[in-house]
Amino acid sequence: AADMVLGQEDMVSKVAGVSARNMDYPYFIASNGTQVFLAESNNNRVIFWDRFPTKDFTPADGVLGQPDFDCNNNNENDGDCLTTGESTGPRGFDAPTGLLLTDNMLIVVDNNNNRAMVFRE
Repeated sequence: AADMVLGQEDMVSKVAGVSARNMDYPYFIASNGTQVFLAESNNNRVIFWDRFPTKDFTPADGVLGQPDFDCNNNNENDGDCLTTGESTGPRGFDAPTGLLLTDNMLIVVDNNNNRAMVFRE
């Protein structure tokens, strides 16, 4: 049995959501041994923890692809969280589905935009 759960209050819940604690279609997870990154396809974002979580329902420390934890628009590039389906740009994602951590870089597979985004430390 699992020892801990992220994204849900307990081991039996399965509610989708958008916040620092909730997830919607978590698709891929990667770690560099300290930090943990998780690509969420339906929330069009990557959330991360600066240290490996040790308690259930631990909120993420940061988010990429959205201006805050409460926004989940695809291709959110202007930071206002008001417009859905914006043009593809350097900040937003549309259904991220993969992650790679290598050489102080995070590479995010941005599935519906047919690209991979590279973030350097």
